[in-house]
Amino acid sequence: KISFDSGGYCYISQDPSTLMFCNALVEKIDLEKVWSSCNELKLVDFMYNKLSTIPEQLLEHKNSIISMGLSLNHFRSISILLFEFINLVHLNMNQNQLTVIPPNIECFCNLKILLLEKNA
Repeated sequence: KISFDSGGYCYISQDPSTLMFCNALVEKIDLEKVWSSCNELKLVDFMYNKLSTIPEQLLEHKNSIISMGLSLNHFRSISILLFEFINLVHLNMNQNQLTVIPPNIECFCNLKILLLEKNA
């Protein structure tokens, strides 16, 4: 677990399939400090930051990530990068600044849960 001055934290579970980077209130996430510990990520949670884009380093795990938490950030749109995560089953984008759901959302073949409550 890595703590931040803002009160946030970064946590990797013991089996390194879960990465949580929450409450740090940052606009950009640099995963260099923890990246070597990440192995076959399945769950990623970046809630309560100030993100408007997805960290590109996540693309290294685009085939293994099945759940992504991006709630309470500053996303204005559903990033085209998200469509690279072909096995994504759960996507939480509650409480961002989304105004439009892109028509190609149906490209998420495996997506079962899409949470979009309390957006702009």
